[in-house]
Amino acid sequence: AACTAAAWHPSEHETLATASEDGTVRLWDVEVAAARGNDASSLNVQSGQRAVYVLRDAKGVKTPCTAASWAPDGSAILSAGRDGSIQLWEMRAKPYQPVQLA
Repeated sequence: AACTAAAWHPSEHETLATASEDGTVRLWDVEVAAARGNDASSLNVQSGQRAVYVLRDAKGVKTPCTAASWAPDGSAILSAGRDGSIQLWEMRAKPYQPVQLA
């Protein structure tokens, strides 16, 4: 699925969040990806993927993710769905469950 957005973590400079049309926000360790991959410009599940968060609409249906952004302190990711939803993922609470904001 196509990547629709990417955002570097504000303090962990090896961590990248990507948003995708497949309805996911993925966290990547780009240092691991660069060390493992033959193509350092390509990320895949075997090279540095840390976590996957799935966006779902109010009915529980997966929705494409159009944007993702870190909180200034890196404690949360704000994501936007094609359905108009906005979800906040707090990184401190496990399991990571989104708070539907809109």
